[in-house]
Amino acid sequence: QRDTSMHDTANDVAYGLSPLEISYIKKLLGMEGEAPSAMLLDGVAERINEAFVENTGDVLLEPDDGGYRIIEDYREDANSFICSLR
Repeated sequence: QRDTSMHDTANDVAYGLSPLEISYIKKLLGMEGEAPSAMLLDGVAERINEAFVENTGDVLLEPDDGGYRIIEDYREDANSFICSLR
C-alpha cells in the first residue's frame, strides 16, 4: 500500500504541470518548445499561473499581443524551474 503522505517527487518538481505546459514555458524562454493551439492557449496559461501561484506565490505569465509572455521579474525563476526538470 502506498504511503499517501509521500509526494511524487518528479511531479512536485514540475509543479504538477503537463508536458505541454512545460513545453510552452520553454518556448517563452526561447528554448525548444511548443506553443499550444490558439484554442488551448488561455487554459494552458491559466494552469501555468495557477501552478506557480501554488508553488511560488505569484503568477509567471501575463497577456501580451494575443498571447502570453513571462513576467520579466520572474524570467530567471522560470529558467531555474526548467533547468530543475532535467
